[in-house]
Amino acid sequence: MESDGVIFSRLSETNFSQGRFQFRLLQDENLVLNTKDISTNFAYHAYYISGTYDPSNSSNSGYRVIFEDTGFMYILRRNNQRFDLTPQSMLFPATENFHRATLNFDGVFTQYYHPKTFNSSTKWTPIWSQPDNICVDIRGTEGCGACGFNSICRLNDNQRPDCKCPPGHSLLDPNNTYGDCKPNFTQSCLEDDINSAKDIYDFLTLIDTDWPTSDYEQLGPATEVQCKR
Repeated sequence: MESDGVIFSRLSETNFSQGRFQFRLLQDENLVLNTKDISTNFAYHAYYISGTYDPSNSSNSGYRVIFEDTGFMYILRRNNQRFDLTPQSMLFPATENFHRATLNFDGVFTQYYHPKTFNSSTKWTPIWSQPDNICVDIRGTEGCGACGFNSICRLNDNQRPDCKCPPGHSLLDPNNTYGDCKPNFTQSCLEDDINSAKDIYDFLTLIDTDWPTSDYEQLGPATEVQCKR
């Protein structure tokens, strides 16, 4: 892949339309992963950056992404030095294994191997992936992250995101578990509600859950009881 090259994810596991994640080698010679707006292709903030741009010495900057037939993937710098993406300790030689690298529909870029000797138990197995935790690494102020709006992202054992609507919400599209969640109740801010807030609102505790860029207001110092009030 040359500078300005781009790979798009597919839309879902079974829909091969263009999705909302991109794998790009920018003109500044950084390799990035980012989300985008599907309707306009507007690129949101990157959630992975290779750091291969050197403004003080352009010969140190990367200008090409290479996936060798040996199974190794790396960024080639202008001084012919390599920035390895595949770990050098990779123990699955291409003489014995097939290799592929995929920008998955959920935004995780992964390199896999598959033994050339097939049997009922052989499968594509991850070698490495980026980012390490897509649930927390997508931190831009725009876009919805790995899961849809109002959805909670949890990392599974394969470093891939699982998405789930919070209590009191359901999927906007029941066929898209990675999509947006809608409330199952009517939201209201009527004046006559203000005096009876204790009667119409409730708090639910969700362990280790946060929408870090979606705070309405910051109170400090404040106890949990004060915050609820």
